[in-house]
Amino acid sequence: ANERLQGKVVSVSAIRDALGRPAFLDTAAAKGSKDGENLQLTLDASLQYSAEQELRNAVARTGSRSGTVIVMNAVTGEILAMANEPSFNPNDKSAPASRRRNRALTDGYEPGSTLKAVLLATALTKGMKLTDTVYGEKGSFLVQGKRISEAEAHERFDWISLKKMIQVSSNVGAAKVALKVGSDAYYAALKAFEFGQKTGTDFPGEISGKVPARKQWQPLALANIGFGQGVLVTPVQMLRAYSAFFNGGWLVQPSLLKSTLDGKAAQAPKRILSDKVAHDVVEALKSVTEEGGTGPKARVEGYAVAGKTGTAQVVDPASGRYSRNRYVASFIGSILNVEPRLAIFTALDEPRGVYYASETAAPLFRAVAQAAANRLSLPAAAPSQGVLAQGGGPKGHRALSGETTRTLSAQGAEARSRELRELEAREMKDELRWSLAKVQTPEMESAAVSAANPGTPDGGTPAWKMPGLIGLTSREAVRALQGHRFQLEISGSGLVRGQIPEDGRIIQEGSTVRLQLGE
Repeated sequence: ANERLQGKVVSVSAIRDALGRPAFLDTAAAKGSKDGENLQLTLDASLQYSAEQELRNAVARTGSRSGTVIVMNAVTGEILAMANEPSFNPNDKSAPASRRRNRALTDGYEPGSTLKAVLLATALTKGMKLTDTVYGEKGSFLVQGKRISEAEAHERFDWISLKKMIQVSSNVGAAKVALKVGSDAYYAALKAFEFGQKTGTDFPGEISGKVPARKQWQPLALANIGFGQGVLVTPVQMLRAYSAFFNGGWLVQPSLLKSTLDGKAAQAPKRILSDKVAHDVVEALKSVTEEGGTGPKARVEGYAVAGKTGTAQVVDPASGRYSRNRYVASFIGSILNVEPRLAIFTALDEPRGVYYASETAAPLFRAVAQAAANRLSLPAAAPSQGVLAQGGGPKGHRALSGETTRTLSAQGAEARSRELRELEAREMKDELRWSLAKVQTPEMESAAVSAANPGTPDGGTPAWKMPGLIGLTSREAVRALQGHRFQLEISGSGLVRGQIPEDGRIIQEGSTVRLQLGE
């Protein structure tokens, strides 16, 4: 593959004149030269940068040993961001081997409660409904002489519906559902999701994970696998499984390449769930981020979010038993009702102190999802602070919902096409230096406060939610803002290092947006 990227270089004979200039070239021999082939990645550089930054901050904040973030298009399987921490500089050959592997593909882990969504899909496929109930045994019960308990001693459920089993992440409920579904059906479901085999990304070092052989599925093993212990998966396998819920039931092939060098087509999506089952699973996952669920800290303002927390025990290699103080905290989810449909995986390995996914991986998901929403200009669908909902306030207010308002998008590009062309031309010359006041002056702070609290807009002026532009090029920033009547002022050159108003602030059309660029 490297030879095809390099191309082919040939030596040719030439005659030079008295000044050393080539006067004759053997063009016949030169025909043997060949340009290298192009290779285009699916990664979005800006979103990759944001994912790396948010993951690095989360690992430091939680004291985790490591962490992983993946953002994938749930419909196409294209990976938009894949971050690992600790990371390394490719130019530094002294980096230890532990930092040079892609943990999203090379490291296996027991998924814990995130696997309960797969169990739910299996139960629904077998004819059960979200409203069907199982007995929660008031907190614990015995299977083959071993006690299965809820994660928290105070959780003592009686009859619990399948939807609530997902919402509150009941281990006993999941074990009961697994025993009811049966080993044959659940084993077949895990195989249909292709757990236990590589995803086909062709990334070096990818492992297949492991699903125990069917003959090993005694009742206790079945109950444990029901709540996500006893199987080995990779982050990208789990993300692919959740993508099937968010895309309507299709198993897609994750990919880091827009096209393969060998010309082979990517594996075609396979339907593994009905659209109804996928929809019901998403409904259950949505309740996780609502009041009473385990993942409210995964919510992103202005969007509907569905997902699942997972706090899985890690096996202690010294004792061979599950550790009581080592966990992998994860959250897998998506922003609903937007295009493109994304699936986002976040995990933190062995966070210190508070280790529950609801307090560690869920906030990390929220930060990454917000960055993705800003980067891709996903339209918001819920009211935001500072602007009243439609019909709920004084005349002239506009809601951040429906068709009246939305986050900044690329609509109306023709209104600013001339300015964009001029900006692109200046950027190519690296001479974008507009004479403006510096960021963070008192006058600009006042402008930011005014934009965040617009009051009653005159004549019903539309209000918008300011996206995060830090780390973008000037061209990308203008594209995120184009189509709106903002006064755009930019100073410096390079990438956006400061912005007024700040990310998430409310801004009216006609207001001033100031960007400070820096190398």
